[in-house]
Amino acid sequence: MKFTGDENLVEISKFLEGHGERVAAIVAAAYFDERLGKLTGENKDFFGRINRAYDVGLVTANEKDDLHAIRKIRNRCAHDFRADGFDDDDQQAIDGLHTWKIYADSLRMHDELKLPLERLLYVTCALVARLSRRTVPPTPQVLAEPKPTDVDAFPPVVSTSSE
Repeated sequence: MKFTGDENLVEISKFLEGHGERVAAIVAAAYFDERLGKLTGENKDFFGRINRAYDVGLVTANEKDDLHAIRKIRNRCAHDFRADGFDDDDQQAIDGLHTWKIYADSLRMHDELKLPLERLLYVTCALVARLSRRTVPPTPQVLAEPKPTDVDAFPPVVSTSSE
């Protein structure tokens, strides 16, 4: 899956290209863990960084939920040495990601990105694009959910792995 525009988005999409489900989940979570740590200045675990990012107004409620889902998928992929990909719970969690559901429902993209890996990669890249444009506000605030028509928040896919 390829995207254009934001350099962080291009970098992460290139890095994830060609990797399997397990690697994608671990790398996506590692990216967000590091990025949220830098943005918030928090020296907490990933769980704490996600919550702190929400508390200060760096991520929306839906993004917070999506990041926690990605964290849980990463944990299973990283700590279950028998896992070679997504299990049924992971696939269900990916299909339930708010960013994916909003994108797919508003643009009728359910058939374009059929595989759980493609959907996870889309959500990862959308969140990367959003975080690359944000800074911690001077005072904590509730961040509004982006509109589905905002191409900076829901970047268009240039090509998929199936092309």
